[in-house]
Amino acid sequence: MLLSTGASLVSFSFFEIRSALQSHALRGVASAPLQLASLVPLFVALVCVGAKESLYRLTYAVGKRYGSQSLIANAHHHRSDMLSSIAAALGIVGTLAGVPWLEPLAVFVVGGLVLRVGLQTLLTVRIKMPQMPALRPARS
Repeated sequence: MLLSTGASLVSFSFFEIRSALQSHALRGVASAPLQLASLVPLFVALVCVGAKESLYRLTYAVGKRYGSQSLIANAHHHRSDMLSSIAAALGIVGTLAGVPWLEPLAVFVVGGLVLRVGLQTLLTVRIKMPQMPALRPARS
């Protein structure tokens, strides 16, 4: 699921970047007046960056303290969410600044992150599955 989502985001963003670059070259830079309401999504993205980094540090520390690999993996998930929030913030800044190709570039980065997490999950499961004991049906 993660692999197909990541691949879709990457391919979609590739065509959007190309389209944005072509339309940007044809019409030049158009600037719209900046309004306070247009800054709200940027503020939310930046709050998410701070929150996710805080969650990463807390979850990682607790996972290390108790030796919990699942908590450490969850901490890395928080870190990838934080990186996605940074990409989203950059895309928002690009839209506000009149740089139309920056938003699809941010989608490309997020798609790459999703692909990376999907591949890591696949490899982790592939490596650890042979080591797991066989499942046996519960006795009734």
